[in-house]
Amino acid sequence: MAQIIYKQPSRDKHAFHVFTNLDFWDARKVLRGLAVVRRNFGEDPPGWRYPTQVVAEGAGRTSVRAIERRLHRAVPSPPRHVVVEEMLNQPPLETPHFEVTLQWDGDRIRADRVRRTEKYDPVIQTPEEQQRRQFAPACF
Repeated sequence: MAQIIYKQPSRDKHAFHVFTNLDFWDARKVLRGLAVVRRNFGEDPPGWRYPTQVVAEGAGRTSVRAIERRLHRAVPSPPRHVVVEEMLNQPPLETPHFEVTLQWDGDRIRADRVRRTEKYDPVIQTPEEQQRRQFAPACF
């Protein structure tokens, strides 16, 4: 069941305005023809937690009930990406002397740099291997 957050009517010019944790494309499919679906890039509520807003201009009681019923029946899909809130002291993540371990810390992912036991310096022997290592990512 999707979560719904109602926006205060006094702060908004729309008759019906809610935020939901459904994905933008899923919400468009579920609410086709009933309401306008927009992306939420704001901070109140945070856009990474509630990425979609649903707006209806002249919504009557029956259409509002239909929108709410469809949103309550919808099942949110798992997140398709990881949102990085902040990174402190951003050096290259993996170096010849350090490697990175990822682990869950509550509902967040934590990246820790761990010193290697010995220096990791691979020997490149083929042109394909050189091309593959030419553009190594500095982040995930």
